Amino acid sequence: MKFTMDIKLPFRLPIKDEYKFGSGYEFGEFFSTFYSYKKEVLIEDDPPVLKYCTGIEMSFLLKEGLYSTIEKDELFRSAVLNCLEYINRFIDALRSCYGLDYIYNITIADLPEYLIIDLDGEGCLYLTRPQEFLREEITLNSEGMRIVGSTLAMWDTYPDQFLVDKFFDSAKSHMYKEQMLNAVIDLQTSFEIYIRNTHRLILLKEGKSREVIEKASTFPFRNVIEQHIAAALDVDLNFINEGTINQWYKSLYILRNQIVHQGRVYVSGNEAYEAYDAYVAVRNYLADCLVEKGYLSENGKVDLKLFEKNIKGSINVNEIIRRFQEEGLIEDSNDNEKSEESNPEVE
Repeated sequence: MKFTMDIKLPFRLPIKDEYKFGSGYEFGEFFSTFYSYKKEVLIEDDPPVLKYCTGIEMSFLLKEGLYSTIEKDELFRSAVLNCLEYINRFIDALRSCYGLDYIYNITIADLPEYLIIDLDGEGCLYLTRPQEFLREEITLNSEGMRIVGSTLAMWDTYPDQFLVDKFFDSAKSHMYKEQMLNAVIDLQTSFEIYIRNTHRLILLKEGKSREVIEKASTFPFRNVIEQHIAAALDVDLNFINEGTINQWYKSLYILRNQIVHQGRVYVSGNEAYEAYDAYVAVRNYLADCLVEKGYLSENGKVDLKLFEKNIKGSINVNEIIRRFQEEGLIEDSNDNEKSEESNPEVE
């Protein structure tokens, strides 16, 4: 089964036109033919400037026996994603060998909304982002922009709290662009920040000292969940026991560790969406437990007054000056006053 498609890159590769390149793998073979095309670049109100970029006529030969039970739509999707993955690996190698910092990996979002894919001599229309045709267009009014501005202010004031959703939103964006490996990493990053924030929230609610809270931030991640948060919420959060935490452990935590620690370079769409579902389920479960134990309000909101603000007014300048004086790093103002009294100025 042979798929052939045209992929236009938004930059130029230092490869001469009509050069052919091929690679073979256990599941199939890739053949690339490079060519140049002209791309219009707009610069403000000036007439468009023509820029030469590189296009690739990509053929993917899927080995027999690997597609007998796969539906045709999924075969096309797999072919496009495999070609993108191969092109990006080729770009990575090219960049590494020759220091081409101006080239970068491409995603589904860099492709046109549809491709004409040749399958064994038959032209087929393939929608790269079908969700775009179903997306409802919105235009924000003043109230909508006020919400955005308020969110920006909250992010600026409490960055540690909102990093959770920053990485979660980033993961969803990666999934939209079919970057499943990046999505898994961002999902787990978001969850780890969520766990650290949850532990700190519990300690703040219990009135623990700054020293205790700072020390707790160094506890091993697994220990924080299985021992400390589990004890505060009076629930079983053992990674191995059946339940919501175990599903997160199997679907997201192990998968992320395989990427970061074992060099795994491919994550399927099904694996990424299972990791996403497990992430959402465990966050909702912990949030419900926090509400039940009174650490969150009934609507699931965090009392942000418990956390220090990342603004100038939140810093106790007098306390800092006092500490500096005790350390002998700056002179005590009282000593200055005494010195001035003992040495009055003479007019």
